[in-house]
Amino acid sequence: MMIRWRQYLTVRVMALLLFAALNLLDAISTQLAITSGLHEGNLLPSLLLARCGLWSMYAFKAASVIGVALVVLYVSPRFSRVWYGIHVSNLILAAVVAVNLAQLLAT
Repeated sequence: MMIRWRQYLTVRVMALLLFAALNLLDAISTQLAITSGLHEGNLLPSLLLARCGLWSMYAFKAASVIGVALVVLYVSPRFSRVWYGIHVSNLILAAVVAVNLAQLLAT
Protein backbone atom coordinates (compact mmCIF):
# COMPACT_ATOMS: atom_id res chain seq x y z
CA MET A 1 0.00 0.00 0.00
CA MET A 2 2.82 2.40 0.86
CA ILE A 3 4.52 1.81 -2.49
CA ARG A 4 1.36 2.72 -4.40
CA TRP A 5 0.96 5.92 -2.37
CA ARG A 6 4.56 6.90 -3.12
CA GLN A 7 4.08 6.17 -6.82
CA TYR A 8 0.89 8.22 -6.77
CA LEU A 9 2.68 11.19 -5.20
CA THR A 10 5.66 10.77 -7.49
CA VAL A 11 3.43 11.03 -10.57
CA ARG A 12 1.86 14.20 -9.21
CA VAL A 13 5.18 15.78 -8.32
CA MET A 14 6.55 14.87 -11.74
CA ALA A 15 3.48 16.39 -13.41
CA LEU A 16 4.07 19.70 -11.60
CA LEU A 17 7.80 19.61 -12.38
CA LEU A 18 7.01 18.94 -16.03
CA PHE A 19 4.57 21.86 -15.98
CA ALA A 20 7.32 24.14 -14.66
CA ALA A 21 9.91 22.83 -17.13
CA LEU A 22 7.58 23.23 -20.11
CA ASN A 23 6.78 26.80 -19.07
CA LEU A 24 10.50 27.52 -18.87
CA LEU A 25 11.05 26.00 -22.32
CA ASP A 26 8.17 28.09 -23.64
CA ALA A 27 9.73 31.27 -22.25
CA ILE A 28 13.17 30.40 -23.63
CA SER A 29 11.83 29.46 -27.06
CA THR A 30 9.76 32.65 -27.08
CA GLN A 31 12.85 34.69 -26.26
CA LEU A 32 14.75 33.00 -29.09
CA ALA A 33 11.84 33.64 -31.46
CA ILE A 34 11.69 37.31 -30.52
CA THR A 35 15.42 37.76 -31.12
CA SER A 36 14.89 36.08 -34.52
CA GLY A 37 12.28 38.66 -35.49
CA LEU A 38 9.09 36.78 -34.60
CA HIS A 39 6.54 38.06 -32.09
CA GLU A 40 4.81 36.76 -28.98
CA GLY A 41 1.37 35.36 -29.79
CA ASN A 42 -0.01 35.45 -26.24
CA LEU A 43 -1.58 38.84 -25.48
CA LEU A 44 -0.54 39.38 -21.87
CA PRO A 45 3.13 38.40 -22.24
CA SER A 46 3.22 40.43 -25.45
CA LEU A 47 2.05 43.53 -23.58
CA LEU A 48 4.52 42.87 -20.79
CA LEU A 49 7.36 42.49 -23.28
CA ALA A 50 6.45 45.75 -25.01
CA ARG A 51 6.14 47.76 -21.81
CA CYS A 52 8.58 46.23 -19.33
CA GLY A 53 11.03 44.10 -21.25
CA LEU A 54 12.10 40.49 -21.23
CA TRP A 55 12.41 40.09 -17.47
CA SER A 56 8.67 40.74 -17.10
CA MET A 57 7.82 37.75 -19.30
CA TYR A 58 9.96 35.48 -17.12
CA ALA A 59 8.42 36.97 -13.96
CA PHE A 60 4.94 36.41 -15.39
CA LYS A 61 5.77 32.80 -16.26
CA ALA A 62 7.26 32.16 -12.80
CA ALA A 63 4.27 33.72 -11.04
CA SER A 64 1.90 31.69 -13.22
CA VAL A 65 3.67 28.41 -12.47
CA ILE A 66 3.80 29.11 -8.74
CA GLY A 67 0.18 30.24 -8.68
CA VAL A 68 -1.09 27.20 -10.58
CA ALA A 69 0.97 24.83 -8.42
CA LEU A 70 -0.34 26.37 -5.19
CA VAL A 71 -3.95 26.26 -6.37
CA VAL A 72 -3.62 22.67 -7.55
CA LEU A 73 -2.01 21.54 -4.30
CA TYR A 74 -4.66 23.35 -2.26
CA VAL A 75 -7.65 22.12 -4.27
CA SER A 76 -6.52 18.58 -5.11
CA PRO A 77 -7.42 16.91 -1.79
CA ARG A 78 -11.08 17.77 -2.45
CA PHE A 79 -11.09 17.71 -6.26
CA SER A 80 -8.67 15.11 -7.56
CA ARG A 81 -9.72 15.77 -11.15
CA VAL A 82 -7.69 18.96 -11.08
CA TRP A 83 -4.71 16.74 -11.94
CA TYR A 84 -6.28 16.00 -15.32
CA GLY A 85 -6.04 19.74 -15.96
CA ILE A 86 -2.31 19.67 -15.25
CA HIS A 87 -1.84 16.74 -17.62
CA VAL A 88 -3.82 18.49 -20.36
CA SER A 89 -1.89 21.70 -19.74
CA ASN A 90 1.35 19.77 -20.09
CA LEU A 91 0.22 18.40 -23.46
CA ILE A 92 -0.77 21.88 -24.65
CA LEU A 93 2.49 23.40 -23.43
CA ALA A 94 4.50 20.67 -25.16
CA ALA A 95 2.65 21.49 -28.40
CA VAL A 96 3.34 25.22 -27.92
CA VAL A 97 7.05 24.57 -27.41
CA ALA A 98 7.10 22.32 -30.49
CA VAL A 99 5.42 25.04 -32.57
CA ASN A 100 7.86 27.65 -31.26
CA LEU A 101 10.80 25.45 -32.20
CA ALA A 102 9.31 24.71 -35.63
CA GLN A 103 8.90 28.43 -36.28
CA LEU A 104 12.49 29.03 -35.20
CA LEU A 105 13.75 26.35 -37.56
CA ALA A 106 11.69 27.82 -40.41
CA THR A 107 13.29 31.27 -40.07
